[in-house]
Amino acid sequence: MSDLFRGTTALITGASRGIGAAFADLLAQRGANLVLVARHADTLNPIAERARGRGARVTVIPADLTRPDAPDDIADATVRDGLTIDHLINNAGLGGAGRFQDVPIAEQLPTIEVNVRALTALASLFLPGMLQRSRGGS
Repeated sequence: MSDLFRGTTALITGASRGIGAAFADLLAQRGANLVLVARHADTLNPIAERARGRGARVTVIPADLTRPDAPDDIADATVRDGLTIDHLINNAGLGGAGRFQDVPIAEQLPTIEVNVRALTALASLFLPGMLQRSRGGS
């Protein structure tokens, strides 16, 4: 049986733990190569090593998605490394705690930056190439 992911490259945001790390493990097991994104390289490195142990080529890109320039930096890094992104897994996300009226706006805006702006920007950066190649997914 053919596997959709074998020999492709998946970019996973929020890859350092939880669902993102589980995606990395599963996709490496299915033969995908990975681009792992999270705030800190040191939290990504153990995930990357597990994937490499399964035969995946892995690129680690530390990026803070609350920064407006982070999606462009990620896309630039993939171009610089000669990577074609076949699958985009926009897994990174933030969630605040407390009642809206009790949380200062400065604490709420990073959630919007990650959960809305960054994932929209990443999709707009990588989707055109997927459409041009007639393969891939976001």
